[in-house]
Amino acid sequence: MDPAAVLVALLGSANLSSRRWVYEQYDSSVQSNTVEWPGHGAAVLRVKGTKKALVATTDGNQTVSAIDPYLGAQMSVAEATRNVSITGARPLGITNCLNYGNPERPEAFWQLQEAVRGLGDACRSLSLPVTGGNVSLYNEYPGGAIAPTPEIGVVGLLEDISLLVRPPFTTEGDAVVLIGQTTPGMAGSAYAALAGLSSEDLPPSMDMDREAALQSFIREAIDRNLVASAQDVSGGGLAVAIAECCMWSGLGAKLRLGVSGSPAIELFGESPSRLVLSCRPRHAAAIELLARQFGLHSEILGTVGGERLRIELTGQGATGAAEERGSRVADALDVSLTDLRHVWDHGLARALGVEPGPGHGSETVQTASSGEGV
Repeated sequence: MDPAAVLVALLGSANLSSRRWVYEQYDSSVQSNTVEWPGHGAAVLRVKGTKKALVATTDGNQTVSAIDPYLGAQMSVAEATRNVSITGARPLGITNCLNYGNPERPEAFWQLQEAVRGLGDACRSLSLPVTGGNVSLYNEYPGGAIAPTPEIGVVGLLEDISLLVRPPFTTEGDAVVLIGQTTPGMAGSAYAALAGLSSEDLPPSMDMDREAALQSFIREAIDRNLVASAQDVSGGGLAVAIAECCMWSGLGAKLRLGVSGSPAIELFGESPSRLVLSCRPRHAAAIELLARQFGLHSEILGTVGGERLRIELTGQGATGAAEERGSRVADALDVSLTDLRHVWDHGLARALGVEPGPGHGSETVQTASSGEGV
């Protein structure tokens, strides 16, 4: 496995590349209140006349839902609320659009039933109300039903917009910290769609108590001004999450990742309840201590800086699996930000067979002032 080649392929895939071709066809500025534009995590809207902001996002895990609709619904809720929490906002409520096939068929009804059960259990674990929603049924065509797709929307409240944290790295020399542990299971992942897996593999497990602890941790860390940036680990896994932090900031990173098992799982596995943050070096110890207080694993991966993303793989797992197959595995992921940005910028337009347009170059973070504005 060449980790750099896999990362480039994932970032250029239709499901993980930039959605800029879509959202640039619409007006993303809402009465001059937009603070965080589309494309880089949750949207942020200031509440004029106050220092507060609303944070909103939508997520849906269709690929895991197709394998286990209960787990897929839980993971959809977890990712959506996590994307709100990593800004520093507190999730307030959930809405949903449950898209399923013909409920008159037992298997389709079972998928819907399991999704509702997963949605309810996840919301109770996070103490969040479902404030409304929509159910779309009979979504079928001659080839069969659509994959069961629970689309989850979440709105949260950020009490002080000056504390807003975004995914892009901010400062060269900052420490990069991984919070949460990787767990086995690659079924339903973007890597599985790219490389294929054995029929025996399963999706990763979901522990909603751990998810709740992770989200409480990051909100507390942000409230204490310990965090410079934060990004959740979801589609494409850890390597994609870090690549996004690099691409969207123009700052590379030099990291070391301990690998005890499969390098593919460590780099590209999509097990939930994990995030990557950056912080001033003097705050790293406080973050690790806070993580322990919430019962979470933490690992300092390295530092922000340069024009490349380099992740050195260390430990027996980095080479052991490949040696058993009589082949070699690269001991590092090393790729330029220019290459990452190019494939990410153009992946969706290429998949759709459309021209990206004359203004569609390397995408950078677009934000507005957190002040009142006009």
